[in-house]
Amino acid sequence: MNIALEKTEALIFSENNQVPTQSLICNNKVLKITTNKKILGITVDDKLSFKQHNKEKLKQSFKALNSLDRFLGKTNGVSQTLYMRLYKALV
Repeated sequence: MNIALEKTEALIFSENNQVPTQSLICNNKVLKITTNKKILGITVDDKLSFKQHNKEKLKQSFKALNSLDRFLGKTNGVSQTLYMRLYKALV
């Protein structure tokens, strides 16, 4: 199996703020160490707190809500139940 080392990043999980003092090397190439990585649509960070993921999802939900407001407008008279159903479908 071939690995694209120029695209490979390392994510080190730790409870404290210690950053490894040594570099991670694979096939004589130094791997980039990151603090978070998006895996299958979920942003995982080195503390497993999911703060970045929640921040991204909150931003996405506000965008969806604003789009829904513009689409429905203020005069359509859509019920709150239908409004929430459309919102949940977007988010």
